[in-house]
Amino acid sequence: TKKLFSGRILSKKESFLPPNLLKYPVECVDHTRDLDKKLVTESYKDQGAGDIIKNLIAKYTITSISWMSPTSHLDEHDKWEFETYAYDDNDASYTFTPVPPTSWGADFLDLLIDEVICNKVRFKARFSQDDITAISLYVYYEDTWHKIYEGGYNTWSVWNEIPLDGFYLVTRAAAVFYNSGDIEKNAHLHEFDFGVAEPDFTTNNVEDGPIIPDISFDNVQVSEAITKIAEICGYEWYIDYDKDVHFFDKNTYPAPFQLDDDQEYYKDLIINTDISQLRNRVYVKALG
Repeated sequence: TKKLFSGRILSKKESFLPPNLLKYPVECVDHTRDLDKKLVTESYKDQGAGDIIKNLIAKYTITSISWMSPTSHLDEHDKWEFETYAYDDNDASYTFTPVPPTSWGADFLDLLIDEVICNKVRFKARFSQDDITAISLYVYYEDTWHKIYEGGYNTWSVWNEIPLDGFYLVTRAAAVFYNSGDIEKNAHLHEFDFGVAEPDFTTNNVEDGPIIPDISFDNVQVSEAITKIAEICGYEWYIDYDKDVHFFDKNTYPAPFQLDDDQEYYKDLIINTDISQLRNRVYVKALG
């Protein structure tokens, strides 16, 4: 038995009728319409089935982006001063570090955050003197550092927004400055934020599942990708009324009974349909 739709009882009234004669209106919603707004192109190796599903939901069901400050920092060689000022939401304060002449600073300031879905960062920095002319930014995701920007920047009163090339599960960023002058100068970092994405769905009921050695998706709907994972694992999945994804071993939660006219749990089943969720979508893939 596959659960295609999820619903909730809209009303419940006291009655002298026996339970098998009571009627409750139930609203059922097919949330796959919202789930399948983007096509999936991904490859995974040696990852848990549940982790893959969580990653797909995180990356392909984004509804909004908000800015979030780092939660802590790492100054490995203690070369920066007042490090927390880089994420105190106060433009006037700043952390600073000395930068040797005609060189990049030797010490990065790592800015940490609990794992978030991120597609961009932003910062405010200031030339303490004219010779601090460039910044190099790195972001950590997929178990390695990625340089996302190197070059000049606006003065400290203006946000400098740097995009990533997609949505990634990010845990930290790092910054270092360049001194083009012939004497040591201080570089100032006033503020730093992560652009954090909010998925339209939650994954509170996604079980870990087995490890999948190798799986790829090439321009398929999210629901198709999850179905493929479920078939490989011998699992089932569905989305409940509150847009929480359920992924579970099909032997764990068997259907309690079949819906037929011989059951004592209900008198009859009446289905009223409408076209509010009628789907009519065309996907176009272009080659440049």
